Parts: sequence; structure tokens; C-alpha cells
Amino acid sequence: MRVFENISRGRAISLFLLVYGLVALYPSLRNLLLPLNGQLVPGQWYTEYNNYVIFKQSFWHLWQGLDLYAPYAQEHYDLFKYTPTFALLFAPFACLPDAIGLVLWNALNVLLPLWALSRLLPSKGQVLLALSLFAIPEVLTSAFNSQSNGLVVGLLLVALGDMQRERWGRASWMIALSATIKLFGVLFFALYLLRLDAWRQWVKHAFAAAIVLLGLPILLGWDSLAQYGSYADLLSRDHSGELKHSIFGWMQSWLGSVGIDAGLADSGFKTLGLMLGLAIQLIPLLRAKWGQQLLPYAASWLMFMVLFNHMAESASFVVAIMGIVLYLMVKSEPTYPYFSKSVWVAMALLLFGTLLGPSDLYPKSIREFIVFKAQLKTFPVVLFWVMAWWDSIKKGPQ
Repeated sequence: MRVFENISRGRAISLFLLVYGLVALYPSLRNLLLPLNGQLVPGQWYTEYNNYVIFKQSFWHLWQGLDLYAPYAQEHYDLFKYTPTFALLFAPFACLPDAIGLVLWNALNVLLPLWALSRLLPSKGQVLLALSLFAIPEVLTSAFNSQSNGLVVGLLLVALGDMQRERWGRASWMIALSATIKLFGVLFFALYLLRLDAWRQWVKHAFAAAIVLLGLPILLGWDSLAQYGSYADLLSRDHSGELKHSIFGWMQSWLGSVGIDAGLADSGFKTLGLMLGLAIQLIPLLRAKWGQQLLPYAASWLMFMVLFNHMAESASFVVAIMGIVLYLMVKSEPTYPYFSKSVWVAMALLLFGTLLGPSDLYPKSIREFIVFKAQLKTFPVVLFWVMAWWDSIKKGPQ
């Protein structure tokens, strides 16, 4: 990061826009130009930007009064798993040709979280520039999958900036909007518990935002509200024995390697583990102060949302990585070496395990060991979650 010390603010912004413009553009062009994939479902051919197609078609299904949560194998594989509100709000992209809509969609997901981070600590722009380059692998992974995770974490970070400025109304709307995409966004409301003196303000705005956003599909007719019944049914059936890249998958891998069968894949154990993790995550509320610990505590929540999601995929790790970038911005010192030795070690583990672990930097056998068998993609995030959580309790690191 030392190379960024003498870069002017104007040059830093220009470099930032150039690099992340390419990060948004390259996955879009690559997926648009690749031939259709006929290997997933016999007799069906799909694009390489399947998630975008799911989002796009969800709007037209809602418009036509079709069940959002039914399979549409002739259009795409997998199911739509978001709220009817998200399907409606995707209209601006759905009405565009894919060559334009996909590029704009990926640009939104790539640029929004970084713009939001720049608002939180404007005095640390050079640090953000360096750390944003550090985060590129996960940003690319999400963009290659045309996923919505960048938008989700971007909205939460925008909300965090509004919380700093005590703009309770817009913060509540941003959090509620993120929850219409990924339900875990609602957990960010826990930050408000650091400011109980303002509870009337944020409770009022939170309820108003939830009612308005969930009721938006009424614009297409009252029958659109019936979609929530199908959505609830989908969620009730979404029980998987997989643990993927979560703290549960990491524990199962490490405990299993020493001959301990913890039964973590069982739904009862997962529920118990989630409740225990949530209880631990709420402990800083007993000691944390709004001014000093708000940012590290918010960073720990972003990591928590991924670590305690038993179905967390590689594309969702951009949420945790943006939490880590926020935490490192808070921890950074004005002079070299910027961080303590323990933080540098954790960053090295994050780089070679989480960020580069799934890449072709390693041979296939080593890559599979890092990502799946040893869960070294998850472990460094666990370390940063513990560090941010601890800083939320002991004292503000700012």
C-alpha cells in the first residue's frame, strides 16, 4: 500500500474508476460472448449469465401473473429465490437488451459497495484504493455469476453511512431494500440497538419501509400479493444437508479430520449453531459505543451474514470481503507498516486461502484441498470476524 501514499485524490479516483470499470465490464462481455451451455440439462441450452436471466424473467413472470417460484426450464436453470418486490424493481434492467442490461447490472454490483465505503472514511481514500484492489478476486467471482451480492452489501454500506449521519429514514430504507434481495440484510437493523435513545425514529422508518417495499407488487394488481404464499413455501422447502463455505462447513471439515463427527449437517445442529452464533454476535451490544465501535461492529455483521449461512457460496463472499475491507480501513494506521503483525498474517491467509484459493494459481488437487477439504477459503474470514467482534467489545480502534 506504500505505493499509493503519493497518489493525488484525483488520480486515485481515476485509477479506481478505470480498474473497477474493467472489473465490471470484463465478466459481462465474457459471458455475453460465450456460446450457450448445453451440458446442464439435457435438451436445454442456457446462457453463461443464468442468474441475470432468472432476475430478468422474474419481472416478466410477475407482469404476466405467473408463479415466480415455479421452474421455467425452457428459460433458465435453477429457481427464482427472491421476493416479489425484487422482481418488480428489476424492471429497468429487464426492459433492456441483455448486452446493455447485464453490463449495467454488473457495474451496479461492482461500484456501489466501493462508493459506499469511500463515504464512510473519506480520509482513508488511499487505503481504500489499495484494499479494493486486494478484493478484486471476490468481486470478479460475484460478477462472473451476475449475482446480486454486491448490490446487497452496497445498500448496507450506504445505510451505514446514513447511520453515521443519523439519517434514520434513508438508512432504514436501504436496509429494508437489501432484505428484499437477500433476507439476511435485515440483521443490519441490530446496529440500531447501539442507539436506543433514537428508537422511535428508526422503528418508525423501519416499519414504514418494510410495509411500502413489501406492498409494491400491488402496483401490478392485488393478485400479485399471492406470490408471497409461493415465496413462503419455497423458503420452507429450502432445507439442505449441505454446509458449503460456512463456519459449519469449516468446523465439519476440521473436526472430521481428527475423527470427530459433530453432526453439523443436521438441521437441528445448524439451527442451534446459528442461535449460538447470533447470541455471540449480540454480546458487543452490552458494551459497544455508537461513535467508536459502530464501524468494526458493522464489519463483523457483514462477515457473520456469510459465515453463518450454511448455503454460502463463493459468489456470496464479496459481502464478507467488503466487511473485511471496512475493518481494515478502520484499523489502518497513517504510517507504514499500517497494521500490526497479526493483521498482516491474517491478510496473507485471506489472500492465499480465501481470495486465490479457488483460482488456477494452484493445481487442481491443491485447489480442491484448500477450498473444500480444508475449508481454507472460510477460515481466514473466521479470523477476521473474531478480530472485528473483539474490537467491538474492548475499545474503538479509530
